[in-house]
Amino acid sequence: MANQLNMSEVIRAVASVPAEAKVKFDTGRYFGSPHSYRGYHDELAISGREDAPVTADEALVRLGAILGEEIGESRYEMTAKTPVWHSNYGEVESLAVVGYKISKKGNLIFKTEYRDW
Repeated sequence: MANQLNMSEVIRAVASVPAEAKVKFDTGRYFGSPHSYRGYHDELAISGREDAPVTADEALVRLGAILGEEIGESRYEMTAKTPVWHSNYGEVESLAVVGYKISKKGNLIFKTEYRDW
């Protein structure tokens, strides 16, 4: 089982590719909106989008907007060490973000791993 990435590791990965690179998950979905994870409200989830590619520049803006902010109904602060999941809002998909790779086209693909909780 691979270690789960935290928010600072996800931000570093996104910042490592060109601004116009697309950011997606190994599920085939593109980077969506960050939000409080339904399974663990004090952890971060990033939803997936199937309809529109998101660039690294856009993903960095979205991540930067919540770093240090309190989100979710219980108002948990999202810090650099907050674990990151891939899950749509209100769902518990149990997909931990555990790594990433850069495709031959230069796009960033986050790797996920199912976690039974």
